[in-house]
Amino acid sequence: MTDDRIERTKHLQALGWLLLGTQLLLAASKEPQLPKEKETDPRQLLKKVAQARNQIASGEMEFDVTRVDFGHPLEGTNHTRVRVVFDGGKCRFELSTREYRGVLEGPDAGEVTEAKLSELKLVRGEAAVQVGLLRSVDQHRVASYDGVRLLGLTDISASEGRNYFQTRIEDPDKGGGQSHLFDPRILGLTPSPFVLYTVESCLCYARAESVTLVGTESVQGVAALHVRASYPSSPGSIATDFWLDASHPSRVVKCQWNGDTVFSRFDPAHPEDPIPIEVTAVSFYGLERGRSEKSVQRRTTRYGIAVDPASWTLAGLNMPLGTEVVDSRVHRVLGYWNGNGLSESPPPGTAQANKPTRSTSLAKVMELAAKTPDSLFAAYAYFSQATLLKGAPSEAIDDRDSTEAERLLQRAIAACDHAGAPGLRLATAAKEELSQLRRWGLGKVAQETEGEDLDGQKMKLGDHRGRVVVLTFWATWCPPCMAMIPEERKLVERMAGKPFSLLGVNCDDGVDLPKVKAAMAKNKVTWPSFRDGGKSGPIASAWNVHNWPTIYVLDPKGVVRFRNVRGQALVEAVDALIHEAM
Repeated sequence: MTDDRIERTKHLQALGWLLLGTQLLLAASKEPQLPKEKETDPRQLLKKVAQARNQIASGEMEFDVTRVDFGHPLEGTNHTRVRVVFDGGKCRFELSTREYRGVLEGPDAGEVTEAKLSELKLVRGEAAVQVGLLRSVDQHRVASYDGVRLLGLTDISASEGRNYFQTRIEDPDKGGGQSHLFDPRILGLTPSPFVLYTVESCLCYARAESVTLVGTESVQGVAALHVRASYPSSPGSIATDFWLDASHPSRVVKCQWNGDTVFSRFDPAHPEDPIPIEVTAVSFYGLERGRSEKSVQRRTTRYGIAVDPASWTLAGLNMPLGTEVVDSRVHRVLGYWNGNGLSESPPPGTAQANKPTRSTSLAKVMELAAKTPDSLFAAYAYFSQATLLKGAPSEAIDDRDSTEAERLLQRAIAACDHAGAPGLRLATAAKEELSQLRRWGLGKVAQETEGEDLDGQKMKLGDHRGRVVVLTFWATWCPPCMAMIPEERKLVERMAGKPFSLLGVNCDDGVDLPKVKAAMAKNKVTWPSFRDGGKSGPIASAWNVHNWPTIYVLDPKGVVRFRNVRGQALVEAVDALIHEAM
């Protein structure tokens, strides 16, 4: 080969490589080739999505759910394993979750904990539990929906310091609280799944005033038909947007409502499957528009299986013996699960009959505080330990706990003074707690409480001196308060003829007085209640009550002897004090 031919060959090879490189660069820079828009009815497109999903009549699925909350300390990342069976609109979810919660109490406690974690170069997890800054909480929940009612069983494990099983029966039309329960066929069709949502209601085509085809767009590299369901007459012209895979229109790859967005990925090996295998939902909440991201990974799936009808019953929840069953629809404890049905009392020897109490020690946190005793972190440690000591269900055998709580609150206030402005809010809270402890703490003589009853008649705590007094802070909006009423009624009947008084402090808003009286009549409440007019009423504020129900038991001399005892423990406390008095 001559030198000229060799040079020409080299030149052509170089030109070829140059052209190939140019083509590759152009290909890399181009958007995916999208199909041309088809003349089609967008409402019919959404109907076909519904048809494809509703063809799956029953099934069983498993999910891994990961949630991340941004901008809210300690809400971090939580993982949940979910198993669901469904048959038509009926479904049963079983969830196992491990969460990490802060141990510090008080305003801005989350931020203080995060700062300490950062200082120690720790992230949320078991290492933070080992040093005492967090506690791990394992929760097991079972919930079912039979088309009419919600059944929800919650078990908070021993990592929380107690095992307490409770099943709640709820009405979903009245805001039933099982937010994790929904028909899995709606997965990926709404940012916030709910038990009453159907595939049709999520896709909106039946109630939308108009459904339009906006155009053809690319969603994460997938050519998609953008369909908008609009409600022009609604305030703000509300609309829900859907993006349907142009190659498989029964698949919704993205949906958006009010700024919340859901992205879905499907199984490429099974193009006939209309339900996504992975969903990422991004939501915004609150005035500050906090951001929450939830990822759902679908694992094992079986369609068209026979589901046991017992799945939607109380027996199908697989409740441990002694589980308390509460009907939230009528605010009443129905009984305790005995294996075949409900009994009035927990079966002997069950966890419910012998509930362990949560530890009142923050020993590891107190060790950390001892290294910097005048720091803001130490102030929160002192405050938190004092709160545990004074708030746990207890008896005033002596005043050691109250004395220690008082000392710790004084130390917290002093440490807040050292911290300056960052400690102002905690200092205020600590002073309120200290004042309350000195007036109403265990072993203290309760100061006089005066007011009016629900009929406007004068009422005084001191009028019941010489009697054992149970004072309960309650409200009709508090399901546990209402669930206690049958037990309280039995206690009143049992104590008839003895030096005993049950007094309530009702914390409903003043405008709800007719509702309160109706609830009392329906539940046969015969004992008097102070009318406090809300959560921040003068009596609740004076007693520094922040949780409902809150219960105090006073002896005949007006000394606070027990607090926050319920059920059998309350009966035993009253019996002991009556025995002392007689």
